[in-house]
Amino acid sequence: MSKTIWKYDPLRKRVGLRRWLMVIIFLMALGLRGYNLEVSPPGFYVDEASIGFNAYSILKTGKDEHGVSWPLYFKAFGDFKNPVFIYSLAPLLRVKGLEIETVRLGSAIWGSLGVLMMMWLGWEISGNYSFSILSGLILSLMPWHLHYSRLGFEAISLATLMIGSLAGWLRWLKKERLRMGVVVGLLLTLGFFSYSTARLWIPLMMVLVAGMEWKQLKGRVYKLWPLILAGLLIGLGLNGWLNQYPGSLTTRLNQIAIWNDNPGILVVLHRFWKTFWEHWNWRFLFLGGDPNLRHSSQVSSELLISWGALLVIGLGVIWKKLKQEKIWRLVLIMIVGFPLAASLTRTDPIATRTLQATGWFSLVISLGIWWSLTKIKQKSKILVRLMGFLIGLMIMFEFGNYYLDLQTKYPSRAGGWFDGDLVETMNWVADYQEKTRETIYLSDKIHQAYIQGLFFMKVAPEKWQMKKDIPFKVADYRNREGAGTWLVTAGECEDKESLVDLVNYCVVEER
Repeated sequence: MSKTIWKYDPLRKRVGLRRWLMVIIFLMALGLRGYNLEVSPPGFYVDEASIGFNAYSILKTGKDEHGVSWPLYFKAFGDFKNPVFIYSLAPLLRVKGLEIETVRLGSAIWGSLGVLMMMWLGWEISGNYSFSILSGLILSLMPWHLHYSRLGFEAISLATLMIGSLAGWLRWLKKERLRMGVVVGLLLTLGFFSYSTARLWIPLMMVLVAGMEWKQLKGRVYKLWPLILAGLLIGLGLNGWLNQYPGSLTTRLNQIAIWNDNPGILVVLHRFWKTFWEHWNWRFLFLGGDPNLRHSSQVSSELLISWGALLVIGLGVIWKKLKQEKIWRLVLIMIVGFPLAASLTRTDPIATRTLQATGWFSLVISLGIWWSLTKIKQKSKILVRLMGFLIGLMIMFEFGNYYLDLQTKYPSRAGGWFDGDLVETMNWVADYQEKTRETIYLSDKIHQAYIQGLFFMKVAPEKWQMKKDIPFKVADYRNREGAGTWLVTAGECEDKESLVDLVNYCVVEER
């Protein structure tokens, strides 16, 4: 079956066309992800501001906001953020400055690189150029993946690095070249330090690929050295960090884990399975997506509805025809178990903690399309072209509707989820402070007001680290003393004459 399904490859002899298609798909992915980033998503969430300012601080001083030199993890809001995305932002900030668009552009680039990695993985799995390009196209249009490619969050880097590390591993098994082995070890290591759920997924993927190759090794265990290299690098990094900051990486998990209130084992199992199967619910995958508007536009999310039947076909093909092939067994395991990490936490179905699955869904949906076309081709070449055209038209129509909504209606729906009004107000305050040079007071009722002040006022990181010459203070508006200009919440500025009066925030002058 495997040889039959990959035999049909209309791009095999058309070298120029397939190269142009790869370039076009990459540029399309980058354009879709990079367009209008300051408007959609609306506002700027505190996690994005934290990631952006810490990357800026690393760029300017080599230290995080707390003055720690070149940290492996970044302390923020009682938790620790992962380093890969933050460090990768620093060169971009050097070129484009500390702006909302710059932080989100970092995600757009990571997401677009994921599309390239997807084409690489598609080729390594199939040896079929057309399937490879189709896999990248599906990922480039996937609402789940596209949404997080427009947010300044860490998770998008994990999705890219998991796809790339698996593609590199397959290439290593074929060629056993030293350079590729090193690349695999580094990609796995970076993947582990890219996002919190990677602490489960990267070791699990390493164990699965090693186990699947074990019988074929026949004493040649040295072939596993890229995995051993990754394990050593990860172990060294963790050992050094945890010796210095014991317990730091489990703080957040202990707060949100399904066992955090010490229930009985049956309650824990019930919570796990309930969350696990809610991720496989039709509504989460194809209709409304993540119920948090920050994580999903809730239109054709997380996958296009038109992909539903194709996903089922793809899963069926793997189960009936391809499950004897190690790589497809791995894909099947990873996609069936994709909610595993999220199900260990007390949450609704969540797109962030399951983002690593986007690559696997792309492969299976592409397989569903490819198998359907090859079956039809056996009957009629004209019919296969017609079917391909109809599938493409259906996908583009639904995607167009999704993307138009994302750019026009989603910003107004999701403004409150991103502190949308705060951005406009903070920009006004930053300009006002620059002109007057007076200290601005930020109400402590504003969520993590200090990080917003640091980001929008572009405070020099060394000044913040030394707590010296800071252009703002965070304080309780009720206990104010003397004159000053305050940025406060709407509830705090009722009946006050304001300089700027918005829905959720305003600036008031106390004279």
